[in-house]
Amino acid sequence: MAHSGSSGSSWTMRLGLGAAAVFTTGPLLAHFSIVPPRVGFVIFDLGGLLGVIAAVVGIISALRGRTGWGAMAPGAVIAAAFLGLAVNA
Repeated sequence: MAHSGSSGSSWTMRLGLGAAAVFTTGPLLAHFSIVPPRVGFVIFDLGGLLGVIAAVVGIISALRGRTGWGAMAPGAVIAAAFLGLAVNA
């Protein structure tokens, strides 16, 4: 069975992409009145926290030499957006 990358890179990328999906889905669901605004905000927060976790896991994995720095890009972008919105609020 061929492996194209390490498992650390794979999990970091999956966490980051999952965070991006949850981060954007929460506000969209609340905007279209599919869920109450508070639920949309909680979903948004969970996406931001997943992004922070993905960024931290990516940094640790890269420092240990298991992956490149590019694997943590989705998580880092979501974490930066989440923390930027939290600081400016």
